Formats: sequence, C-alpha cells, structure tokens
Amino acid sequence: MNFRSVSLSTQNAPFPLNLDRTALLVIDMQNDFCHPAGFSGNELEFNLTAIQGIVPNIQKLLAWARTNGVLVVYTKESHLPDLSDLSASKKLRYEIAGSPVGAVGKMGRYLIQGEWGSEVR
Repeated sequence: MNFRSVSLSTQNAPFPLNLDRTALLVIDMQNDFCHPAGFSGNELEFNLTAIQGIVPNIQKLLAWARTNGVLVVYTKESHLPDLSDLSASKKLRYEIAGSPVGAVGKMGRYLIQGEWGSEVR
C-alpha cells in the first residue's frame, strides 16, 4: 500500500509525515473564546491579542491541510440551550470564574449551541 507523505523541515532534521494517517485538530477556536466581539473579549474584557496573533497561522494550516487532503477535526465547547448537558460541577466552575455558561452577551448566550459565539472562528 502506498501512502501519501511529505517531509517537513524542523530544527534538527526533516520529519516524514504520512498524510493518510494525519489529522489537523483545531481546538476551541470559537467566537466566544477568540473573537474580540465574543464573550471573552467583550463581556469579560480579556486581552485576546495572543489568540488573534495565531489565527492567521491556523488559517494557513487549514488551507495546507485541505489542499493536501488531510482530515481536519474541530472541537468546540458548547451546550444545549436548556443546559441539560451541563454538569453541576462545570456549571459551578464557570459561575465562580464569573462567566456562567448561558449568560447573555452582546453576541448571544455564552457557549450555547446555535449561537454566534459557539461558531468556529
């Protein structure tokens, strides 16, 4: 069986990458966490400069992965609108942190499926 592969440059030596057994994981890059108008940027007033700085690199990686037929997997934290899938411990953790899941922000409810904030950036 032939595998599609590329050789990536690294600091020490080229690294062979089997494209048929590789996936690009994009984790929690959703509007609530990463966009200045999202809950973290707007309501919590977090400085998102560092996150904004990596978005272009992620976009380049996504383009490369798609061009090369690499599987792209997105994960995001989001909950049902009625919060029935939110555990009591997670609910309490977010409340203590001052960012309760489901809180209403400028762009919708925080970490709720179907809201703008839960969409991948």
